[in-house]
Amino acid sequence: MPEVLAHIRDQHRLSLGSYGRAQMTEELNELGIRVGQRRVGRLMRQNGIQVIRSRKFKPTTDSDHAFNIAPNLLQQDFTASGPNQKWPYGDASIAHRLTGRRHHLCLDARGLGLSGRDH
Repeated sequence: MPEVLAHIRDQHRLSLGSYGRAQMTEELNELGIRVGQRRVGRLMRQNGIQVIRSRKFKPTTDSDHAFNIAPNLLQQDFTASGPNQKWPYGDASIAHRLTGRRHHLCLDARGLGLSGRDH
C-alpha cells in the first residue's frame, strides 16, 4: 500500500493537482498498478490529497459596448417636492394607481412601458 500511495502523490504532483479519483485510477492502471477507484479515493482522502480547483476570471459586466446608455437624469437625487415628478421604475403598483386598470409593465433597452391590454 505505501508504494500505491507514493505513486498517487507522484501523479498528483505531475498533474499539478488536477487529477481526482477517477483520473488518478486510470493513470495508475496505465502505469501497470492494478488498483480500483474506491481504494484510490480512500487513500487520497486519508492522506489529504485533494484536487486543486482553479477558476478562471469570468467578467460579469460588459462595460465596453456600443449600446445607448440611458442618461442619469436624477443624479441619485430621489427626493421630489410634489407628485408625478420622479417615477420609481421598480414599483409596479403605480401603473394601476394612475390608470385604474391593471397593465403589464415592460422594461426594455428604451425604458419602461405599459402594454395596452387589460389583465
